[in-house]
Amino acid sequence: MKCETCKETIKTQFLGKILGTYIKDGKKGKTLICSECQKKIR
Repeated sequence: MKCETCKETIKTQFLGKILGTYIKDGKKGKTLICSECQKKIR
């Protein structure tokens, strides 16, 4: 999977659990972002 803001590959844990999060957008629904982009937003 790739981050939709910085286009970096998101690392996964055991059984495919992502090391990132989904944020809600207005029209798109959910956007996948990495933990580094999440730190920049907050």
